[in-house]
Amino acid sequence: MKVTVLGSGCIMPWPDRKPSSYLIETGNKKILIDMGPGIFHTLAKTISNPYQLDVIILTHFHLDHMADLWPWLFGRIWAGNY
Repeated sequence: MKVTVLGSGCIMPWPDRKPSSYLIETGNKKILIDMGPGIFHTLAKTISNPYQLDVIILTHFHLDHMADLWPWLFGRIWAGNY
């Protein structure tokens, strides 16, 4: 199992920190925990295809934990073979 910290901050726009988010890779599964603002971009820099997630877990429905979910969902429609 590999855990990558994509963000460890909060909603405040710090230049070097994003809101809390974690990518867990176990076997051939990719699990994303939380997806606040800026995480989608960080995810795209971390794995070859940010649309190939098996599970997205949102711990709660505050914007600092889910704001990038909507761009990811919309982009997934148009991603094709990315």
